[in-house]
Amino acid sequence: MFGVAHFMYHSGIKAKVAEGSSSKLEQIVLPSRKNNGQIYPRLALMMIEYFEKLERTGKQIHLLFDNATSKVTARRYISEAYKSTRNSKPAVFYRTVDFVQFYCTRAMRPNVRVTRVPSREADDLIKSLLLFNEVSEEKELDLIKIPEMEEHEKILCVANDSDWYACLGPKVHQVWFGDREPYTADSFINEFGFEPTMKRVAVYKALMGDKGDDIEAVLKKKDISHDDLIYLVEEYSNGWNAESLPVLVSQDPKVPQKVKDVLREKRDKYQINLKLTDYMPTSLERVEMYTSKGRNNSLMRTTLLKALTSVIDDSSPMKKFNFGGVAANV
Repeated sequence: MFGVAHFMYHSGIKAKVAEGSSSKLEQIVLPSRKNNGQIYPRLALMMIEYFEKLERTGKQIHLLFDNATSKVTARRYISEAYKSTRNSKPAVFYRTVDFVQFYCTRAMRPNVRVTRVPSREADDLIKSLLLFNEVSEEKELDLIKIPEMEEHEKILCVANDSDWYACLGPKVHQVWFGDREPYTADSFINEFGFEPTMKRVAVYKALMGDKGDDIEAVLKKKDISHDDLIYLVEEYSNGWNAESLPVLVSQDPKVPQKVKDVLREKRDKYQINLKLTDYMPTSLERVEMYTSKGRNNSLMRTTLLKALTSVIDDSSPMKKFNFGGVAANV
């Protein structure tokens, strides 16, 4: 959510400088260059207000954060190119994320859970949570267990990342920012041609790449027909088949020789891609270790909101807080 706001704000600034005020940009109120950091506290206030609105419904809300050193994730050890072209963001961006996490943990009610696990991205955490609650019924850890749902209830995953497609199913919807309808499993099937599972999406992205994460494609669209691609994804996404796909297809008469040749030549590249696109399992106990319930501290709530408002109003700092080991005046 923060990444989208950062991108939209700075894209808007660049467009104004390059082209002057267009009709679309005139509808967007952007802070001045002098106070451009205010986009983040304003976004923080908007998100907090939205979370509080959800909080009052009594439903369970689980907020997943990337780890504090998101540029140094386990996937960067697999490939230095992973997300390498993403621009680094200013310190105020990361401190604002810390502020929201701090607020949700200390000030909100216990039906709000906050998780941030070292060396894991939020994409991995949502997949671990959903898998554990599907297949590990013996697990009864209080913070993590998703309550048994009524037939009409659904889990709503809010994200703008295509990695979350793998979570789609009968009980899970995904929503994108903007004016799109909630993206469901049926939406995915209509767009990609196969039913989403975590392993299928991983195999698809390992073969076709992911520009957003700087994962180079093994196959080009000119190398393979849509039907042959769907066949590969559906046939070779079960267990060890996914890792051994380049070897197994060499004996498959249904796979065109051109595709076999490319996969044989780029076998190592495919296996690296699969490690990047497949989710990294995180034990339920480890997720539990780094999950906190809201403490419902009304005094903390009032103090933090006043501090955030003072930043937006450009008044003097009210108090020094410590977020993730970094001191900040707010």
